[in-house]
Amino acid sequence: MEGRQAETTVAQQLFMRCLAPVEGMQQAEFGYDVDDPFSVTVTLADAGGESWELARTVLVQGITGVAGAGHARVWPIVNDAGRSLVVLHLESPQGELVAEVLTTQLDRFLGRTTALVPLGTESERLDLDALVEQLLTSEPG
Repeated sequence: MEGRQAETTVAQQLFMRCLAPVEGMQQAEFGYDVDDPFSVTVTLADAGGESWELARTVLVQGITGVAGAGHARVWPIVNDAGRSLVVLHLESPQGELVAEVLTTQLDRFLGRTTALVPLGTESERLDLDALVEQLLTSEPG
């Protein structure tokens, strides 16, 4: 039996109701990489591929309560139809994203990320020696 290569990334397409930068239903890719275990990237296909990065724990906490501060804020709501949603309000130098995503879809994505790197074990995935080496050898500017 051949060995199976371990997954190191999760990419999931989710539909969101966007309020900014474009309005209406938009497809976004939520991405996670074990080499950057603390963060999630949200890329909006119809906004020229704009991306926003936020802490995975902010998304996890935002499913049940208000989470984040500053450039990444997330909180749960129930819409007029009684559906559970999570609101994302993300800001970056490239722009702002305000969107609602179904809680069940976001929870499914986060479940896939925690299957790769359980919550609370992210720091075990960091190669601190390599990070220090990169910082010491990078050129200023």
